[in-house]
Amino acid sequence: MVTQAQQEITVQQLMAHLDSIRKDMVILEKSEFANLRAENEKMKSELEQVKQQLINETSRIRADNKLDINLERSRVTDMFTDQEKKLMEATTEFTKKTEN
Repeated sequence: MVTQAQQEITVQQLMAHLDSIRKDMVILEKSEFANLRAENEKMKSELEQVKQQLINETSRIRADNKLDINLERSRVTDMFTDQEKKLMEATTEFTKKTEN
């Protein structure tokens, strides 16, 4: 048989053990929260880097496209000028032939 005093000692020991477990749980919870916060900050940083890379790549592509458009515009303008020159030459030649 267990005496009242032994039972109270056992209950006190169990309560102390439970308090220790609670403290460990709180420490673990805070530690896990800190780990999650650190991981979240790391992911934010990586996301910001990816965002910056996308912005840079988009800017580069836009600049390349503008350059291509300007080059094509210049090429078409030159081609149009050449065609007008040939037309003027043909008109002049035709006029000379019709006058003779």
